[in-house]
Amino acid sequence: MSQKLSEAKSLDEISHEQLHLMSGVDNIARSMIKTRFHHWGFVIYRCAYGDDAPWGRYLEYMKATTLRVLDRRHRRRLLEQYLEWTVIDNRKKLDGASKADAKKLFRNWCANRSETRDGAGARGRAIEGPDIDITQLPLGCYVSRGRLLEGRPVGSLPRFKYCLYVDQKCLDKFKDMEEARTKITDDYELRKFDAMEGAAVGIIIDRLFKPKRIRGPTTEDSNPVGDSSTLTYSGWLEVDLSYLVSVYSDLHWTSLDKLQESK
Repeated sequence: MSQKLSEAKSLDEISHEQLHLMSGVDNIARSMIKTRFHHWGFVIYRCAYGDDAPWGRYLEYMKATTLRVLDRRHRRRLLEQYLEWTVIDNRKKLDGASKADAKKLFRNWCANRSETRDGAGARGRAIEGPDIDITQLPLGCYVSRGRLLEGRPVGSLPRFKYCLYVDQKCLDKFKDMEEARTKITDDYELRKFDAMEGAAVGIIIDRLFKPKRIRGPTTEDSNPVGDSSTLTYSGWLEVDLSYLVSVYSDLHWTSLDKLQESK
């Protein structure tokens, strides 16, 4: 009998049968197996440089929150080892950068994907051979036009379609959260506060979004305020840091604009 997914210590221990039963946060593991690219996580763009201390605390909070989520889902042992914290920190290019500016840099970063920079499997490769038995495909491979290809397209992974943008507003909101938390002395109220949504946020940017030419003030750097069912999608979405893992997982099968509609 195969072990439970929660007991798996590496992707190599996941069986073909388990692969097809995965759902939720397991989309992350499944995509790594199918692409044979064993890295995950958003690329993070720091776009505020007023004070290094809040940025450092923000980043540590993000990391700790992510690991707590993996613990709750019983997937930390499996997924933490493949999690990449890629932070683009360049004061000259990013200090005060807009979302559009960050997206341009992210597009360039994605265009330069390589195994040297990103790790084994970043480019994918074809397995040569004239005789292909489609009933006996190796795990993580598929057939296209008579060629056996190793791994699903890596460029379609959330890591290469969406990035995380952190500006001064995100840091100010985080500092407000820190200050409010210091004033709470009751343990029960503290747990309630820590479970509150929206206290610490980041902005996910859609690399493939192209603004439409429409009348009105909506731009790539501004979303109208209102009910989510009436919001105009501008290629980005503010997300609570406690939902980063879930959002990353969901973006394997849906798009950012659909997630905005479901909020």
